[in-house]
Amino acid sequence: MRFIFLFVVSALYIFLSPFPISYDGAHSLRKPEKSLAVLTVTASAYYTSLEGQANYATDSHRQDIELNGNGVTYSGERAVKGIIAADPRVFPLGTVLWIPYHGYVKVADIGGAIKGSRIDIFMGEGEKALEEALNWGIRKTTIYVVKWGK
Repeated sequence: MRFIFLFVVSALYIFLSPFPISYDGAHSLRKPEKSLAVLTVTASAYYTSLEGQANYATDSHRQDIELNGNGVTYSGERAVKGIIAADPRVFPLGTVLWIPYHGYVKVADIGGAIKGSRIDIFMGEGEKALEEALNWGIRKTTIYVVKWGK
């Protein structure tokens, strides 16, 4: 009985989720079978620092907040994994993309230096996210547009 309940709740969550669910790292969901566009972009990564970290991207928590923001996106939602920043003239807010190694992501931020065919992938909070962002670096990657925003 418990198994059936968990199965039904999981199925409802998956089918009623506002945007597709993804897994971290190399365990991303498979590439979508259909996409509206396939593009090559320059992708960088960002994170939100936590006060008291041993390491920062800059010299301090305050400078990291100035560089990467305070964890709230341009659209007003909290930055979480699965959020990216993009130029709204290229990828309107609300656009859903599929990115290799990241799965499905939603454009909810604009970023100060994110212009044209460049995106910035949010990696999370704290030192683990900083390490992931630094490991990602800046690279060319192929992305798949699954749904255009407004």
